[in-house]
Amino acid sequence: MIAPKGRKVLHEVLNTSKPTVRVSGEDRPQAVVAGKLMKLTHYDIQYAIEKFHEQTGKIKNTRAYLLTILYHAREQSYLDLMNLGHRNGDF
Repeated sequence: MIAPKGRKVLHEVLNTSKPTVRVSGEDRPQAVVAGKLMKLTHYDIQYAIEKFHEQTGKIKNTRAYLLTILYHAREQSYLDLMNLGHRNGDF
C-alpha cells in the first residue's frame, strides 16, 4: 500500500489543471508527468518507497522529493539492477 503522502502526491499531479508540473527542479508538461506516473507498476512504486526510506539526510520538501523518486523510479531501478550485475560479474 502506498503511504498517505505518496497517494496525495499522485492524486495532486494526476488531477491538476496546471499545464506544467515541477519535477527534479524542471517544469515538465503535466500530461507527460501524469502519463509516466500512470505507467508505474507495483514494483516501481515499491522501489520508490524503499529509496525514500533509505534517505538518511533531511528532506526539505517531501512532496517534491517523492514526486522526483516516483518520476524516475523505473529508470533508476533498471540502472541499479545493471550496476549490481556488473559488480557481481553477471554481465
